[in-house]
Amino acid sequence: MFRHAPHRSSRPDDRPDDALPPRALGALGKGEHVGVRPVADGPRDATLFEGYCHPGRARERGYGGAALAQALAAAQHTVDPDERRVHSLHAYFLRPLAPTRPARYAVDHVRDGTGYSMRQVTARQGGKEALTMSVSFKRPQPDGGWRQPGMPDVPGPDALDDGWAFRPTDHPLRTSLEYREVPRAAPHS
Repeated sequence: MFRHAPHRSSRPDDRPDDALPPRALGALGKGEHVGVRPVADGPRDATLFEGYCHPGRARERGYGGAALAQALAAAQHTVDPDERRVHSLHAYFLRPLAPTRPARYAVDHVRDGTGYSMRQVTARQGGKEALTMSVSFKRPQPDGGWRQPGMPDVPGPDALDDGWAFRPTDHPLRTSLEYREVPRAAPHS
């Protein structure tokens, strides 16, 4: 899946960026370049992962979506996927990632609560930050029907009356937009 550069440095963020030899630009397989592998020599408060962002496929820069996917994959490795699912993420691209060099994804465990886990991921390449992402994971909940009332029983759009019937036939709203009026339910239902 990945071709990794040899390890020559004890500092995780200053790992040498040995270029990969070019390879044929074949069809991009689904998930082929999303995976990351753990790196054993990282700081104790972070979990380190490494991956290549479309090696040999992009000439100058890796794709943003692939970098996001790798950062998310790194964060996902730090939670139990059966217990926690992705809830939200916010990311900022700081620099482009080169597809010929490995990117390191440091995952900081911000919080592990009863229902949520929070992770901060920083992608580095050549000793410089390229991406930062905050991602939260949430414990799955049973059906949320107890928080929100069910959908009322209403007729489909074709059975509803024309909401513009009171307007002239040449009115701009009537000629540009179809509007159907749903009958009102009893007050305070």
